[in-house]
Amino acid sequence: MRRSMLRARRACAVPGALCFAIGLAEAPATAQSDTQGNAITMNVRDRSVAYGHSVVVTGRVSSAGAGVTLQYRPPGGQWRSLLDGTAGAHGRYHLVAPLPAGGDLRVVAGSAGVWAANADAPAPAGSAIAHVAVAADIVPGRSRVNVLAGRRALVQGTVRPGVAGERVTLQRRSAHGWQTLARRTTRAAGRFTFRFRPRRPVSAVLRIRAAGTAEASATRERVGRLNVYRRAFVSWYGPGLFGGRLGCGGTLTPGTLGVANKSLPCGTRVTLRNGDHILRVRVVDRGPYVAGREFDLTSATKDRLGFGGVGPIMVTV
Repeated sequence: MRRSMLRARRACAVPGALCFAIGLAEAPATAQSDTQGNAITMNVRDRSVAYGHSVVVTGRVSSAGAGVTLQYRPPGGQWRSLLDGTAGAHGRYHLVAPLPAGGDLRVVAGSAGVWAANADAPAPAGSAIAHVAVAADIVPGRSRVNVLAGRRALVQGTVRPGVAGERVTLQRRSAHGWQTLARRTTRAAGRFTFRFRPRRPVSAVLRIRAAGTAEASATRERVGRLNVYRRAFVSWYGPGLFGGRLGCGGTLTPGTLGVANKSLPCGTRVTLRNGDHILRVRVVDRGPYVAGREFDLTSATKDRLGFGGVGPIMVTV
């Protein structure tokens, strides 16, 4: 997610696969003191979490075995207890709990059960307060994002919390920014479906934008790569030429990945598909110089794709 959330992205093993990941960025809150002058510290590992995911809170209290309680306060609301725990060695504690919505957190000494049993007990000592935002969570579903031009592509998923009628937008990244492909509203349980027919070859990152709800703020999430193909006639080269100079610089080796093309700029990325094999490489050389052939695959590229000698293959340019 872009926003204030700090996120870590994991790469898709196969181009076009949908993928998500939530990163962690630890943010300490200022320490306060209990009645004996001992500091109660609190570290919130992530100040923004996706809906349904837990917040991780760690810190230290005065002594091992001391009771601690994680408390939550919604905007404009009252403090309530989320989770009780007990400090371990050296007074360290570790609390993990989901949040119902964005709001404030603090850790206080003692347990909620003790306070409920003793209404006259003094207010418990607490840590400093940390605000944690909760953003909508996009969960991927079935997808069909490797298609021939003119064929129907599909992107499905769910936005949590599962609210019907929420606005979602499918976008692809272009050289001029993000371009909207389609808009929908979620169905029951937050489900959404995008069906669309891309007309021209392209390879582009996709993302979903979801509007916010009362429980979770708006979010945007990359959801893989759209590969729209056309057929091209190609050949391959390598043995007998290894050690020679490439038209775009460098030396051809048995491990060189890439394609040769007469007109595409050097470095242009091309996604290739042969059956179930998909590979994204750059233009590294010039050629082929045989009539009717549009690309020459290096030997390593040919092997990765399971390609034969000369014939058609699918490309995204």
